[in-house]
Amino acid sequence: MSRFPSRRMCLSTLGCIFPALLSSGARGVSSAESLPSLRDVAASRGIRFGAAPYGYPPVFTPDYDRLVVEQCAMIAPVLNWAQITPKPGEFRIGTDGGVVAMARSCRMPLTGAHLLWYEAMPGWLHSIPDPAVARALITDHIRLMGRTYGDAMWSVNVINEALNPRDGRGDGLRRDAFSRLFGASYWDFAFRAARQAFPRSLLVYNENGMEQDTGDMVAKRAALLRQIDALRRSGAPIDAVGLQAHLFLGKPFDAAGYRTFLREIAARGLRIIISELDVMDIQAPAAIAVRDRAVAEVYRRYLEVALSEPAVVALVVWGLSDRYTWLTPQYNKSFARRDGLPARPLPFDDELRPKPAFNAILEALRAAPQRSG
Repeated sequence: MSRFPSRRMCLSTLGCIFPALLSSGARGVSSAESLPSLRDVAASRGIRFGAAPYGYPPVFTPDYDRLVVEQCAMIAPVLNWAQITPKPGEFRIGTDGGVVAMARSCRMPLTGAHLLWYEAMPGWLHSIPDPAVARALITDHIRLMGRTYGDAMWSVNVINEALNPRDGRGDGLRRDAFSRLFGASYWDFAFRAARQAFPRSLLVYNENGMEQDTGDMVAKRAALLRQIDALRRSGAPIDAVGLQAHLFLGKPFDAAGYRTFLREIAARGLRIIISELDVMDIQAPAAIAVRDRAVAEVYRRYLEVALSEPAVVALVVWGLSDRYTWLTPQYNKSFARRDGLPARPLPFDDELRPKPAFNAILEALRAAPQRSG
């Protein structure tokens, strides 16, 4: 029997907790009920489908929760170290906007959750000059995360976005507090600490910027493969690679090079998670129908390659509805369209209606080869 509940069980559970969730007045519910479930279609191919379901900051609305439960097998929460431990010894559990509570109520597993990410480090950690002290604090943080969330995590991103060959280090690592204190050695001890804290979870290295054939992205692919090889030689317990896939409409996708890259990861015995998929439409025309078709085509081209690799065992979209996306000028002014129109990067629109992107994802999942495990 599957360790995860059926959609009916999840909806029943959520209905008990949030009665408004099942009311006829919730926007988008009726259309979602008649749709195929991306969760179920993915599962039929041996793939797990999930989403980072909330915006920035997280929100909590019943109609959207229902869509998440209908469409997703797992949820990617935002659990950043800087928010969890703003001061040494001060632990704030529950900073995720209710995402973890909803997942637990539905017995839906969690995926992602960066343990070490340079953008989410507490400010006080930057001032620690002693590597031994910093290592102890990192280990304590990983243990805290394991005690708090380990039972629910299907996969955990042990390290996120640690590569940046443009920074000029010979090993391709980003120049940040971690590499300053430890060089590349922190990868090894972080994965070992994570295995103790998360004994049942997939341990993942997660990275962005791999989809094009630019010099930077090709160099980053090579640096990642070198780091994987080093971890495997040392016996560190890495299980999977997460590839974010924040795609850009109007920028070319290196299909051949990316296909080879996926195969190189798979040849090293690792699984692959497409971990943060969305499409930025900042360069697309204003007309909604034209824009939505163009976004869907980006999804289609990418997933045709990504899902053809059997080592890809999970697909996570970085948001399910345009109602809640990080691609807003409020989050980052560079995301603003010149015409001022809101972004439309995700499978459902802001009224929770399916878009051409939904159909592109659905058909790509249906066409994916069956996974064996």
